[in-house]
Amino acid sequence: MFTLDNYMVSVLNNLSEDSSKFEIKGALYTICGIFDRVTSYQPACDDKNNLLVKIFRFIEENYNGDCSLEQLSKNTGYEYTYLSRIFKRFTGLSYNEYVNTLRLNHAGYLLHNTNLSMLECAMDCGYNSLRTFNRNFKEVFGMTPNEYRKKPQLDTHMPQRNTK
Repeated sequence: MFTLDNYMVSVLNNLSEDSSKFEIKGALYTICGIFDRVTSYQPACDDKNNLLVKIFRFIEENYNGDCSLEQLSKNTGYEYTYLSRIFKRFTGLSYNEYVNTLRLNHAGYLLHNTNLSMLECAMDCGYNSLRTFNRNFKEVFGMTPNEYRKKPQLDTHMPQRNTK
């Protein structure tokens, strides 16, 4: 379990739209440092952990292209149904949910930090259809990509699936 002390909570609560990027990044780096200090890491020594490392590496290298379970299966030599079950068991997310979340996080970054068109953002994030990109983005962020781009950066949030 990871919790922040009252001081760090007050630091976060005092951040606003007027806070500089350095203040925001400083607070986030401090939180990462606290997290790193209290986290115990385990070496990836068994076959399932090694397989998960291969899966995450494959996704990271291919999320903006074809990173389907079928491609992953060809890349690892495991059946895609087995890969899907292992991924869900260890992450709590389906393979496609994870890939879409990664793609949409990248899209959020592009929308706030570039002048790429919506289609260019969608294509750069691995979507072949602007319609699918818009639908998935709205489902995860609760707003369209265009609405997200217009919002101030501090006012946006990390993706969380809307429950209907």
